[in-house]
Amino acid sequence: MNNELPRDVFIETIFNIAKSDEKVIFMSADLGAKALDQFRVELPNQFIHAGISEQSMIDVAAGLSMQGNKVICYAMAPFITSRCLEQIKVAIATQGLALTLVGVGVGYGYDNAGPTHYATEDIAWMSSLVGMEIFTPSNNKTVESIARYCIEKPGLRYIRLDRKFLPAVSMDESFQGFSLNNSKNDNLVFTTGYMTHLVAEIIKEEKLQLTQVDLFKNYPLDASLEKLIKNYKKVITIEEHFLSGGLSSKITELMCDNEILLPHLRIGIKEKYYFENGGREYLHELAGLDKVTILTKIIMHIGKK
Repeated sequence: MNNELPRDVFIETIFNIAKSDEKVIFMSADLGAKALDQFRVELPNQFIHAGISEQSMIDVAAGLSMQGNKVICYAMAPFITSRCLEQIKVAIATQGLALTLVGVGVGYGYDNAGPTHYATEDIAWMSSLVGMEIFTPSNNKTVESIARYCIEKPGLRYIRLDRKFLPAVSMDESFQGFSLNNSKNDNLVFTTGYMTHLVAEIIKEEKLQLTQVDLFKNYPLDASLEKLIKNYKKVITIEEHFLSGGLSSKITELMCDNEILLPHLRIGIKEKYYFENGGREYLHELAGLDKVTILTKIIMHIGKK
């Protein structure tokens, strides 16, 4: 699991469970992941390749879930969310069914494929559905924990996986929905997924006085976050997602609902679609998510390093 892609860790974890649980069924609209080969060969009765027809896959998954199966649906992030939103709402959410949706390549993961392949609005879309839980793991250990959780406690969930390997960040990890580093100060920054690594690098390189939270459960937020936020004087959220409906919106709503009045800096993608090619870092520069821009905004917010 050292340098494996998050999708392979997730699939392999589900596969190992499925070998002793015939109720576990894995459906895929993509055959690009090598980890799917063992599923297809060794557990043919528990693997369904839906082809490039994600909407039909969700409808079939609904029927399988009604029969008591533990169903996982896997596809590229934009196609398993926006393309299937009506099917997920009508066939799954309104029926109160359990289904795990796995989207790969969140944010600008498919960096040279253009807006059709970016998943920069998916938290907003999926959190609008009743009963939905959303996770964005930032390392393979958390990926494995989330995969096991989805089988052990079936529910309606959307798992957002990055397209590349993400190493572990030095934090105190728990499965409450967030991880916390040991820095003690007045400033709290929330990140998730790929941005957790980028921001951790900035904090380390610039020796910033920031407590970083890897909020790998994006929605609904853990109730203990209310108490945590009250220990700080300023809050920052940094995300590879549109600001509307994303991580910063969830934190803002939590603070508002609990009457927590603190300065809140929201760093995310501006309301714009980018068609330029040049890789993920280049897209971050265009969107204001590069290291220099983030550092400048943080220093202006907290007042000093």
